[in-house]
Amino acid sequence: MKSNVKLLAVLLAALLMLFSVVSCAENGGNDAQTSGDASTTESPLTNADGSAVTTEAPSLPAIWNDATYKEDKTFGDGDKTFTLKVVADGHTVTFTVKTNAEFVGAALLANGLITGEEGPYGLYVKTVNGMLADYDVDQTYWAVSKGGEYLMTGVDTTPVENGATYELTRTKG
Repeated sequence: MKSNVKLLAVLLAALLMLFSVVSCAENGGNDAQTSGDASTTESPLTNADGSAVTTEAPSLPAIWNDATYKEDKTFGDGDKTFTLKVVADGHTVTFTVKTNAEFVGAALLANGLITGEEGPYGLYVKTVNGMLADYDVDQTYWAVSKGGEYLMTGVDTTPVENGATYELTRTKG
């Protein structure tokens, strides 16, 4: 009978130890509950200098508050495809444009990506992706380039080249 009591005591002790290990593992190794401390608040993450780590996405430059699209997007339907990078105040969004239009400007107008006014040299682009550049107001304009090289033509006279990358960069004059 004594051996049964000893065996039962050993089994109970083993079960208690097992439950303690399981409880500790479920608590993430934090034994605050078993030590009598009911508070289990986590300390915030900090940088090496002691400042709090921020997990928010960096904010966009103010001009992007007016942008219609803040993320890359595909527009249109057609046999030719080109890429348009819109650059303003150090931030870029990239659009893929599918079109059958002959000229870049026509494809961008058809998809609502640009607006402007006709001038003596063709379409003067004032708004790209909802963002305004007006030289008369703040000496800014939309510079047109292809593959990083400034073009000598406006968007309305620049032929669509399948696979090409065009840029419209908000520039301060």
